[in-house]
Amino acid sequence: MSDFSLSVSTGYIWLFIALLFSAGFTYLHYRRTQPPLSFLFRSILFLLRATAIFLIIFILLEPVFRLNSREENTPVNVVFVDNSSSIAAAGKGDQSAAITAFLRSLNEALPDNTVFASFGIDIKEIDNPEDFTPDFSSPLTNLYNIITKLKDDKRNVVSAVIISDGIITDGSNPVYQAAKEGIPVFTVAVGDSADQKDLRITAVSHNDLIYAGRASVISVDIANDGIENANPVISFYEDGKFLESRPVIFPKDSRQNLEFVYTPTGSGEKRLDFKMESVNGEISAENNKKQVFIRVRESRIRIALYAGAPSADLRFLYQALNSDADFEVKRFIEISGSKSLDEGLSAVKPDSSDVFVLCGFPGYTTSDDRIRRLVTALSERKKPVLFFVNRDTDLKKLVRFNEVLPFSFSVSNEVTEFQPWLADSRSSVVNYQALNSFRFDELPPVVYPGIKALPKPGSVTLLKAGIRNVPTDKPVYISRDIYNSRSLALLASDTWKWKLQNNSKIEGFYDNFVSAAIRWLHAAGNRDNIYVKPVKKSFISGEETQFIAQVFDDGLNPVENADVSVTINPDNNPTSLPLIPEGSGFYKISFGQLPPGNYSYTGLVDFKGSGLNYSAKGSFVVGAIDPEKIDLKLNRTLLYSLSGETGGDYFSLANSQELIDRLVKITRSSSTEKIIASEFDLRTNFLLLLIPLILLAIEWMLRKTFGLL
Repeated sequence: MSDFSLSVSTGYIWLFIALLFSAGFTYLHYRRTQPPLSFLFRSILFLLRATAIFLIIFILLEPVFRLNSREENTPVNVVFVDNSSSIAAAGKGDQSAAITAFLRSLNEALPDNTVFASFGIDIKEIDNPEDFTPDFSSPLTNLYNIITKLKDDKRNVVSAVIISDGIITDGSNPVYQAAKEGIPVFTVAVGDSADQKDLRITAVSHNDLIYAGRASVISVDIANDGIENANPVISFYEDGKFLESRPVIFPKDSRQNLEFVYTPTGSGEKRLDFKMESVNGEISAENNKKQVFIRVRESRIRIALYAGAPSADLRFLYQALNSDADFEVKRFIEISGSKSLDEGLSAVKPDSSDVFVLCGFPGYTTSDDRIRRLVTALSERKKPVLFFVNRDTDLKKLVRFNEVLPFSFSVSNEVTEFQPWLADSRSSVVNYQALNSFRFDELPPVVYPGIKALPKPGSVTLLKAGIRNVPTDKPVYISRDIYNSRSLALLASDTWKWKLQNNSKIEGFYDNFVSAAIRWLHAAGNRDNIYVKPVKKSFISGEETQFIAQVFDDGLNPVENADVSVTINPDNNPTSLPLIPEGSGFYKISFGQLPPGNYSYTGLVDFKGSGLNYSAKGSFVVGAIDPEKIDLKLNRTLLYSLSGETGGDYFSLANSQELIDRLVKITRSSSTEKIIASEFDLRTNFLLLLIPLILLAIEWMLRKTFGLL
């Protein structure tokens, strides 16, 4: 059954006035005609014009047509049964008979209004609840998928029932999203919340910045629930190699934190395993181990320092770089076209350098060949570079570095003394540790070189020149960050004054200033415009092992036609597959279900026709830890929250009959009729707009035929 209504923005009285006006105006026009026409023809012309005028006025009154249709809408209760292995692992699997009995009772009470499904890693419909018995075999528990399914369900869902232990091992916490859906969720607890006797490793934490050859502390949190006189041994492994073991005196119901000193011998990705001995009486040994993956960085940032001539600026810059334990500096100081001081070019190797610093370079004696080779190293390898442009810099030769400079310039004869003023405080280059509260305009004045500089598009002016305590638009410190390529330029001579000034306010400033610049530049290569990696580091047994890749160029444009491949265990029985493009620079492939074990992989990206490529190495593990056996205690708090936030209620299997009675009441009180409301704005209806034009055209043709004036 349907009903409809028609409304106009000004009220129905104007619709009546429009009808009277259309009829009256047209009657006066066709009351008499010249030449005279019969009553029939005058009536036809009257109807054509009056209808057209009325429709035009009708459209101007903003008419809206509303249609309400009703259809049968059967209320549905959806029941989800947890089929995950955590229930069986905790000894709660013996409740399967009680679950089956509850499903049968509910199906008998509401046979036409209840649908059933099991869930774990995914959701599966139960066709015949009378014969269903959960086998608790799913390797993961995802409660969030239930809320997603309810959100997408087009049926008249009046309630949801979740029978579970509330232990989430996959996906997000569903409480917040469930509360937004407006469907009452009733939870039925499986098991009890009493503390089980168990030893477990609860967490492993570490510093994100771990360097090869340096000691770092790995913190391991362990817990003892209910076990007397537990003195287990915890062992520490790196990539399967034993490093250390330590006995633990572990009182009942206690928590402890152990600290292991870890000194990695090489860089790259490392797998760290911590394993605690199991003891008699604990419910599960699966949570006695923990695994983390860390990335160990090179021990020090390797800096290549080029100088066009010895100078005071160079001396204090070199001291600042050497004072940081994280920096390893190789320098080349030119004194003529063929002579140099200290290590010389043989020690400065562009391929093995992380950051380049050019102080007064290129100098006046620097050869074109030396410039060409350095420009090639900087531009083709996208090496980060810091320019100290001072009086020792040959500005005419500096033009050759235009591709990597963060500014464009022209030579000027004007040499000005200035103080730096902060222009942009957001960048970490000038907002690093002690610099973030520093007044740059309190520094001693230095000299602006004979140059007119203009920051390039995408560059940021961090410091500008202040002359006689008045800031100007002259850029002093300029940064540029084009994806995976960074550069900095300081346009100043006599910066050594910032180091020697006897002022407690700026003590340590110069070293921090240089350190901040180097660290910001070194971070350029640590971003992921290109990556090839597994979707996660640890897969459970029976789970598909999937790899994904993202390929963007330096302008952050997606690359659709790259050749992307992954090789698993490249050194032993390798298996290689190409990744399939999914669009927008995203690639994906599945290796299916791999046997349990530790795996390494190599990912390759080849940009077709460009000669450029990218490679990545790493490791992952399959079946090392069963997440369903880590925490076996009923999560009553989650089940209470889920039911309470959605307007449902919490039950146990023992009082499940009360839940059935509630569901029957909800179903019988729910509406079985669905009203579908549709609204149409007639102003946008093409046919309604066309009809007045057609009527007026017919009227005009008839008037021409009858010869009316």
